[in-house]
Amino acid sequence: YILVSRAYSYDKIRLKKYPFLSWLVVGFFQGFWVVCCVGYILDNKFYLVEGVLSSVMLWASYPLTQIYQHNEDKKRGDITLSLFLGIKGTFLFTFVGFLVAGAGFSLYFLQKNLHLLLAFHLVLFPVILFFVFWANKAIKNPQEANFKNAMRMNLISASCLNIFFIGKIIF
Repeated sequence: YILVSRAYSYDKIRLKKYPFLSWLVVGFFQGFWVVCCVGYILDNKFYLVEGVLSSVMLWASYPLTQIYQHNEDKKRGDITLSLFLGIKGTFLFTFVGFLVAGAGFSLYFLQKNLHLLLAFHLVLFPVILFFVFWANKAIKNPQEANFKNAMRMNLISASCLNIFFIGKIIF
């Protein structure tokens, strides 16, 4: 995980300049790999389905983390996935990815517990609201595809997911 994170920006390797390879590698190691390693360490088993779902969620949101740095990436010669897709394409790509991830998590939680399914969608509703709000603003005015909004999206998403999983543990 750490090696991949370093390779993403390290000048000699610079995974960042390969849009689809970096997307696959980062999503795999930050999602599937971490979930399976932590699951094995804590519970002595691999959580394969959970790992795949985590990677799908990361693959969906990954281009949003790059959307504000198109000019800098162009200057450095990096063709990130977001730069490749453009602002409108990045939001469309993420929307489709969120649909796929949402469907995957829905099937997963439906098999586990209907209450978890409902809680998951309820808790993540603010993420979808902000995403739609931000996408509309940024498509009309590309200046809105900025660091502040990208970090706001990350904060809302991370907070909502933490609330869901902490609630799952408590209840």
